[in-house]
Amino acid sequence: GRRNSVVVGRIGFEEFHVYSPGSQHEWYGKYAFVCAGPSNTLKPVTLAPQDVWRGAQVLHNPSS
Repeated sequence: GRRNSVVVGRIGFEEFHVYSPGSQHEWYGKYAFVCAGPSNTLKPVTLAPQDVWRGAQVLHNPSS
């Protein structure tokens, strides 16, 4: 059968975070979700004037 899964990739980011907004809301059970995103919180990117930095988050649903 189909699975609920996602493949997550990141380019240019050292870290990745996944969190839930919490289950204290009545609607949470019906519309549950998690938030995910790349970050450079512990190792910030420092740019000099005219420098360029690029980053990306790639999400892929292998079930589709």
